[in-house]
Amino acid sequence: MDAHISPEQLYGVDRAILIDAPYITQREYARRTGLTYSSVRSRVERGELPVYRPKASSSALINMMVLAKEALETHEW
Repeated sequence: MDAHISPEQLYGVDRAILIDAPYITQREYARRTGLTYSSVRSRVERGELPVYRPKASSSALINMMVLAKEALETHEW
């Protein structure tokens, strides 16, 4: 599968956010944002980050789709 997006595919697009994975681990989120892992865990526990749990007993994954949607809705274009 080719993940490359050509300029033709974006023609006429007002704005786009590309998400490489709908959910990522808390450690990966910490790496990508520069936050500490413990800071990310605390934010998850306080409900400050949107999460997805595939099973009730599984670790919370950061929901990147919700974060992208929030970014689009709160940014002033």
